[in-house]
Amino acid sequence: MPQPATPWTNFQKRNQNKQNGFPELKRASPSEGSGETVAKSPGLGIDYDEIQQNELEVLRSIYMEDFEEANSKTGAWNKTADHTFKLYLKAPSDPDTSATLSVTMTATYPKTLPLLSVSSAAGLRLPTRSRIDEIIEKEPREHLGSEMIFDLATSIRDALEEDVQFRAEDKALPSLEEERAKQEAEAQSRAQKQDEEIRRKKQEESIEEERMLGRMVEEELKRRKDKAREIRRKNRPPNLEEDMLLKDEGDETDYLIFDRPCRIKDSKGNFVTFRKVVKITKLHHGLVTEVLTVRPMCPQKTEIGALAVKQVELKSGSSDSLAFKREVQTLEQELERLKGLQHPNILGLLESKVDRFNPEENVWRVSVLTELANKGSLEELLDMVGAVSVENLRSWTIQILEGLDFFHRNGVVHKDLHANNVLLFRPAFGGTTVVKLADGGYQRQLHYFHTQTYPKSNLTSVSRSVSWLPPELAQSQNITFTRKTDIWDFGVVFLQMAFGLDMLKRHTSPDALIESLELSDSLSGFLRKIFRPDPKKRCSAFDLLPCEFLRNDDPLLVEFSTHPANSQMSSSASLAPPSRIRHDSITMVSSNSRYANDFVEAGRLGKGGFGEVVKARNKLDHRVYAIKKITQTSRGSLADLLSEIILLSRLNHPYVVRYYTAWMEEDFAAPSETDEDAVSFTESSVSPNGGPSIEFGPSTTGGLDFISSTGFPQIQFEDDSEDEQSSPESEDEQLEVEEAPEGQGADIIGDNLKLRRTRSGSRTQRPVKSTLYIQMEYCEKHTLRDLLRQGLASNMDDGWRLFQQILEGLNHIHSHGIIHRDLKPDNIFIDETSNPRIGDFGLATSGQYYLADKVSSAGTVDSDLTTDIGTTLYVAPELRSSSNGHYNDKVDMYSLGIIFFEICYPLKTAMERDHVIRNLREKDHVLPPEFESEKRRIQGDIINSLLKHRPSERPSSAELLQSGKLPVRIEDETIQQALRGLSDPNSPYYQKIMSAFFSQPVKQAKDYAWDMGTAAYGLNELLLQSTIKDTLTSIFRHHGAVETARPLLFPRSSHYSNNVVQLLDSSGTLVQLPYDLTLPHARAIARQAPPSQKSFAFGNVYRDLHTGGQPRSHGEVDFDIISYDSLDFALKEAEVMKVIDEIVDSFPSMKAAQMCFHVNHSDLLELIMEYCQISIPQRPAVKEILSKLNISQWTWLKIRNELRAPSLGVSSTSLDDLARFDFRDNPEKAFQKLRNIFEGTGMVDRCSSAFVHINSVVTYLNMFNVRRKIYVSPLSSFNDKFYQGGLTFQCLYDTKRRDVFAAGGRYDRLILEYRPKLRGQFQSCHAVGFNLGWEKIFTSMNRFQRNASKAFLKKAEEVSAGSWSARRVRLLISLFPKQILTIMPLYQCDVLVASFCAKTLRTTCVKIVQELWANDISAELAVDAKLPEELLSHYRDDKHSWIVIAKQDTVGFSDRNLKVKNMIRKEDSDIRSPELLGWLRSEIRERDRDHREGPTEKAKSLGNRHTGLPEIAQFSSDREHDVRVLTSLHRGKKHSKRNVVEAALTRTQELVQSFQDSPIAAIETRDDILDMIRETRLSDPDSWRKVIQSVPLTERKYLSQVHELLNDMAQDAKVTTRNAFIYNFRTGACIYYDLERSS
Repeated sequence: MPQPATPWTNFQKRNQNKQNGFPELKRASPSEGSGETVAKSPGLGIDYDEIQQNELEVLRSIYMEDFEEANSKTGAWNKTADHTFKLYLKAPSDPDTSATLSVTMTATYPKTLPLLSVSSAAGLRLPTRSRIDEIIEKEPREHLGSEMIFDLATSIRDALEEDVQFRAEDKALPSLEEERAKQEAEAQSRAQKQDEEIRRKKQEESIEEERMLGRMVEEELKRRKDKAREIRRKNRPPNLEEDMLLKDEGDETDYLIFDRPCRIKDSKGNFVTFRKVVKITKLHHGLVTEVLTVRPMCPQKTEIGALAVKQVELKSGSSDSLAFKREVQTLEQELERLKGLQHPNILGLLESKVDRFNPEENVWRVSVLTELANKGSLEELLDMVGAVSVENLRSWTIQILEGLDFFHRNGVVHKDLHANNVLLFRPAFGGTTVVKLADGGYQRQLHYFHTQTYPKSNLTSVSRSVSWLPPELAQSQNITFTRKTDIWDFGVVFLQMAFGLDMLKRHTSPDALIESLELSDSLSGFLRKIFRPDPKKRCSAFDLLPCEFLRNDDPLLVEFSTHPANSQMSSSASLAPPSRIRHDSITMVSSNSRYANDFVEAGRLGKGGFGEVVKARNKLDHRVYAIKKITQTSRGSLADLLSEIILLSRLNHPYVVRYYTAWMEEDFAAPSETDEDAVSFTESSVSPNGGPSIEFGPSTTGGLDFISSTGFPQIQFEDDSEDEQSSPESEDEQLEVEEAPEGQGADIIGDNLKLRRTRSGSRTQRPVKSTLYIQMEYCEKHTLRDLLRQGLASNMDDGWRLFQQILEGLNHIHSHGIIHRDLKPDNIFIDETSNPRIGDFGLATSGQYYLADKVSSAGTVDSDLTTDIGTTLYVAPELRSSSNGHYNDKVDMYSLGIIFFEICYPLKTAMERDHVIRNLREKDHVLPPEFESEKRRIQGDIINSLLKHRPSERPSSAELLQSGKLPVRIEDETIQQALRGLSDPNSPYYQKIMSAFFSQPVKQAKDYAWDMGTAAYGLNELLLQSTIKDTLTSIFRHHGAVETARPLLFPRSSHYSNNVVQLLDSSGTLVQLPYDLTLPHARAIARQAPPSQKSFAFGNVYRDLHTGGQPRSHGEVDFDIISYDSLDFALKEAEVMKVIDEIVDSFPSMKAAQMCFHVNHSDLLELIMEYCQISIPQRPAVKEILSKLNISQWTWLKIRNELRAPSLGVSSTSLDDLARFDFRDNPEKAFQKLRNIFEGTGMVDRCSSAFVHINSVVTYLNMFNVRRKIYVSPLSSFNDKFYQGGLTFQCLYDTKRRDVFAAGGRYDRLILEYRPKLRGQFQSCHAVGFNLGWEKIFTSMNRFQRNASKAFLKKAEEVSAGSWSARRVRLLISLFPKQILTIMPLYQCDVLVASFCAKTLRTTCVKIVQELWANDISAELAVDAKLPEELLSHYRDDKHSWIVIAKQDTVGFSDRNLKVKNMIRKEDSDIRSPELLGWLRSEIRERDRDHREGPTEKAKSLGNRHTGLPEIAQFSSDREHDVRVLTSLHRGKKHSKRNVVEAALTRTQELVQSFQDSPIAAIETRDDILDMIRETRLSDPDSWRKVIQSVPLTERKYLSQVHELLNDMAQDAKVTTRNAFIYNFRTGACIYYDLERSS
């Protein structure tokens, strides 16, 4: 509606007119058109029509006849018409130059733009027309909001005048072609500018892209570098930060260093790590142990309180040291187990160390690091104050019971519970005192080691009379500590807290104390439960927690004036605190009921013998809960209910029905006789002060809210057909009189009990009916049974999910020591999210179980559990039997097996269900045939394992979860679908997923950074690599090996744990690149016989960097010997090691290096593992770590630290034994050391076969003339998973920091693992070989070449710079003279050495082969053969040039006749053994001449053509020697001249070779003195004396040293050679010297 006019409106209008000229005139956007229909705005007071009329009048008066107004049009909805007119505009100087401006004013003009157009402008120039168009396009926007027509017309007239002026100056208008050309030029210019702009932008984008790419590459390289640094840090040998602290000087008795780091919180709550503690003071010295206060030594500056160390020295008192060592190891394992137990009421065991303190006397020292009690022990407190207050008594009793119950649940028996082992802790920042149990489980064991027995005088660490000991210990010869003996000891500690330490002296027994004192009823009942003579009826720690005395305010003693005993205990009565003021509940009305005030009952869910469960809605949060109401009048029944609540309040899991709280309300009204389910119990207030997540206190609702916690499961009741037996604790009062032991005052106890009952009854007004309310999570009446009826078996995905969720919930229940005992589909509820909730723990009340006690003997196990309970079809067999009452959590696993069967197998009717499940419960049952299919096989295996009748064969819930049989649960359906498509090749999504994987674009940063950092070899390095490969190939072929290929890709092997390069091919198969060349070869020969028994292969092996990028590759070469029989294993292993020895000798950079062989046998290493008692699961990891022992920087200390790491946790006693095998020695001494260690263990005989095998290998190595030292290293291990059951060896650089050059062994087991599963397709074979990283040879030779190149270039400075290639070739020839000129034959092997006698084959033939190898002739040893035809048949496919057959009937190596078969010319020759080498060389030269283009001639021509070097005599292998034969006139035998020449050449070469191996002494003297030394002999001391006396005094001492040096050389070389050379490095002269001494 219009705004009413006010005086302020006119005022505002007048002000606006002054400012703008037009009232309320505002600029509008150009989009606003002529759509306005209102010329006047009533609300604002603007009259647009008046404004337009005024402007029209002004224009008409200005332009007069040039103004023409057109007819106005009125719209259907417009009240006013738009004003339209024309202005005829003319140039002032030329009226002919004109244009017509047509104007239409809109309804809201000038607030909106008018409609303008120009006509009659055809004669104007194009620029003028463009100018006019620009005027009517842009200027109206500039004048928006004001009158604009006159200004527009003026601008147009100015444009017309400019046009006239232009023509007046005779500037002709351009033609259309000129205009078009100009426009094209302008367009081309604009296009060029655009192109330049585009190029500039592209260039900027390219620069930015390169910058971004460079940054991404830098980030990728940095990420790799950081990742590599992190990997190096993790792989670095253990080197803790406090190592510098460990090396501090000081007496070893002042500090203690633990094997593993300890973690503890500092004053700020941060974890700090340390290994070393410094001893401060001696805190306590007991009968066996010594307790010290220590201070941790941390590298960080932090505040840590003092700790305690308990130490004891153990010495074997018997001759059986091995048995004592095993007991010490058992103690160490127990300490390790106790270290993992953490509880608020148990003293924390931080670390322990067991080491051999005195190995000679077999003394061990045990050190246990624990927390330090800042308030001392309970015994110290009681010694000062006498007794504790009743409040502290109840609180500390609950804490002790909680700690003791935790011990018992984890299978630990304390065995030594007394007041001195109960420690008191007070928090630093205030709070209540906390009680912790100390020395649980191991203190008694330490006493046992000290006394070697359990004498009855030492049954406890404190002095007690026999009557105060547990009856089962006092009356039995076999001392067995159990949980029930701990309960008795706890009772003694409880009495000491209540009545003082001297209680044991004032009373002769617990019964005497109970008789002599007027104890309250609740306390008396509490003590009778503790001190029951029968241990089976004695309560457990958990059963004592809900006892009435710990819940009420009863005093310890009750005063009665008529009782004579009260006078003597008047002082003790003061121990009881004043009674709490208690409200009389009889005055409370129902309106004060918490249940009535807070809940609205919505109906009954179930009703049973204990009470009922109702559905109720909370008035505050409006949530629905299940409330369990139990009405009782029996105190014993209330204790049972409290046990159930305390037990189940510990549970908090998403798949277990949740508990919220519980409270109790009292009703003093008489119990109804018609209430069949109500059982009344007497009033008792409850006020415990401890326990996990449990609070006790008075309720404001009229009852007592004595428990407030979370995580309690719902308990549902159903009308089951099975009867439930009552708990043994339900009739405590009847049992108390009947259980009194004979001879201990049973009658007196009975009379006293009657008297106390009478007094108690006189104080009780009348029975009080109380109701216990338990608030639980509400689950709808939807259970697993309903899902089974709806066909759950048809959906196995849901079945697997439900089964795994139930299993997780059951594992949580079992982890808290609870057995459900009634697990069935009806007790598994399904919530609204379709997740299961395990409920109805009605039968779990007495079902807490404990792990098996760790007792020293096979004593009886507590079996106080109730049997014959549960539902018939689901209950475990051991629960139905009454033979013994011992069972554990495996009963629930049996029930779970039946449930899982129902989930997997549909049972349509109740009769079918009953029949099938009863058959399934049989011991020898058979699953339906559906479980034999591939899809159901895993389900069948799980069901069969769960339904085992022997509980020990069933898996626990934790074991089944970790077994890997359950599928991975993934909630996201998309991921599930993708995984199903990826894992199923028949899935329609499989190929699409694979295509998506392999069609991903490569990121440019990763592409650029992929091979960055890869080393690039130069020409010289590549030539050197080729030469090394040729040299290795020549050595392998001398042994008859042929080169084979190894697969580059093969399926992923489980033998490799990390660093393996894994790939996924397009078919979805996980494959890997070679980690070594042994496994691919084993796979190949297991499936197909190799073409040759000896083979070698070059290849690359790969290691994953774990940082991305190109995998790290290494060059490797393998040499392997395959055999198909079990003969000559040692000979083949020795030949493989001989090949390594030849490789070392073939390279000058390595020949002078100090190298050795380490030999071991995997069976021997396995025996060592067994001797050191290393468990079988630990052994593979231990062997893998031992493979690094004494290699590089891995010392035994570092290996020990890694073996002691928590991830492996090998005991220190085992490591001490293992350290005894950390040695190496020659076989004879090593075997003797091992026999001494194994003596008395029965392992000497078991390792004898390994000794014999190693000795055989060493014998053959000696026959092969392997001069490098051979050591037996018992802990040597290399890839044990490959070489199980056979010999292993390593060739190492025997320097200060050893490094492995080559390693290998026998890998028969590996071949057997990959044999085909089908019968008849595997031919048993055996293999031995080695791996060699030939890049190590390249590195060594490259360094050697650079050094040699420097020396060579100094001597060849006269050679021009253009002959660089000549120098390189000459240098290579000097490095590899033999290999460069070696003829590479076209055949496998030159010579095959055989014999038809097995003994001759393994002795004489081995020596012949060795001699041929030493003289660079390829040869191999033949297999056993009886006939020539058999030999030729076996080697018919091998290209041997000659076969040498050693005859059997010859004696001696030098006289043995040999038969040589020339396989080329098919000729046979009989020659003598000394002539064989020369004969073969002559034959080889003759054979090589037949090759027109032999490798030797090629090498010669190559060297002469490229280098211009003269032919060097020592490099020529076929130079003709001038041998002149002169025979005597009387020849004894006929000799062939050729044989004589060859023999002469052979012997000469041997002589020259002996000179090459001669030692050299380099001295500094004059040449004349060197000539005098030439004339001396070591066998003639006078000759040396004359020379020494003839020189000046200043040189006599030096000549004496030269004499000693030559004597030492003669002593060292007396076995090998008598020749030596003396080199004078002052003048460069060199002489020959004979080292031979006179006899």
